[in-house]
Amino acid sequence: MLTPRTIRCGGCSQLLRVAPNPQPVQVQCPGCKSLLQVPGTASTAAATPAKPVVDFSNLPPPQVLRSVVEQPRGYRLPEPLPEPTSEPVAPSSRHSQDRPRNADTPRHRGRRSGVPGWVYVLVVCFIGGPVLCCGGLGVVGFVAKNVDLATLGGGLNTTVSPILLTSLPELGPVEQSLASGVNTYFVQLTGPPGVAASQMAMRVYLPPGDHAEGSLPCVLVAPAGTPLLHGASLVRGETYHDETLPYAEAGMVVIQYSLDGPVPEESRSGEEASMQAIASAYPQFRAAGGGIVNGKVALEYALAKLPMVDAQRLYSAGHSSAGNVALLLAAHEFRVNRCVAFAAAWDFESRLGDALSDPSLSRAFPGIRSFVKQSSPMNLVDKIRCPVMAFQSRDDDNVPHADAEKFIAKMEQAGQKVEFVSVTRGGHYDSMIDPGIGLATRWLQQPRVD
Repeated sequence: MLTPRTIRCGGCSQLLRVAPNPQPVQVQCPGCKSLLQVPGTASTAAATPAKPVVDFSNLPPPQVLRSVVEQPRGYRLPEPLPEPTSEPVAPSSRHSQDRPRNADTPRHRGRRSGVPGWVYVLVVCFIGGPVLCCGGLGVVGFVAKNVDLATLGGGLNTTVSPILLTSLPELGPVEQSLASGVNTYFVQLTGPPGVAASQMAMRVYLPPGDHAEGSLPCVLVAPAGTPLLHGASLVRGETYHDETLPYAEAGMVVIQYSLDGPVPEESRSGEEASMQAIASAYPQFRAAGGGIVNGKVALEYALAKLPMVDAQRLYSAGHSSAGNVALLLAAHEFRVNRCVAFAAAWDFESRLGDALSDPSLSRAFPGIRSFVKQSSPMNLVDKIRCPVMAFQSRDDDNVPHADAEKFIAKMEQAGQKVEFVSVTRGGHYDSMIDPGIGLATRWLQQPRVD
């Protein structure tokens, strides 16, 4: 009997489940309405959300893409990048970049010069009702329990509680044996509630065969598909491995780790409930440093429970919102030796634009201005101490290619080791799957040159 297949929509990054069928077919994403080519699914079955998420796709689109052909910088890949095609690309003149899009286009609202449309929805659906009915306490009522709001006023939390390091569980039985010979293991922490990362989950991928002590590199990967205001959970038996399995098939240990402050699926029954859930989850997400503490616990687990892991080859990687988490971890964990970020929100602070000045948003998300500023990759450049591979497609309609260029320029000005891989097509998601992860794997396997 065939089992449902899990895929990620390339338009909105939502995870979807599709009914089983041997024949390749098309299905439509219920969120962004994109048509997806899916092998082994039923043509009559609609795709349904597996883990509904709010991703960058609801934020405004990039400026007109530039036609400049970028060459990889810093570290050199063992093979040249695919040559760009001769297809015409929109001109990059100042006039064309500054010309506003049609005001009737839904994604036009709020790009840098105004408040993004999703913020208006949040303000109306979440803040309006509680504040008008209950005053300021209406907002506080939705804040997650067991989180001290005093911790939200300062810098990002980067500290792992010592109690977690003395109670890490063993690897346990195999969760799944995949066709390539890679085995997965599901690890659930059960620490005291209210302690950052104490209840997180991890999925460990081990390459086939026996491995000597300290013989394998380890890649740490967070789940993608969040607006970087709440976390993401992991569930047992998940069949979506496209963003993790390739590293394990290349001979690396992979640890996928959950992020504190997930939004439960049942809370997404409506727009208002969804926004309330996001605001409720935000304090936990921020108390874990926007995923920093979760990543550090995953790293500690690798060193404590996986003897085959080489402590000198610890890498962070991620796509879209998980790319931001990967960069955050690299900036705040000196033991991370390399970092790969695919289509991250390179300038997260600028991306949210004038929304950060809206007092209603600050009431719903305490300390959001400082949190966004401290977690934006553009502001992490001086903290990153390891080589970074930054990947971006020119036709990405979610993250501006120009933002990636700005990030790379700032990294180079700071004297950081950075490899910029810029491809012509593939959009926000498909370009990461192919050729992105393959190029990243080869880059991670190169001997480090200091």
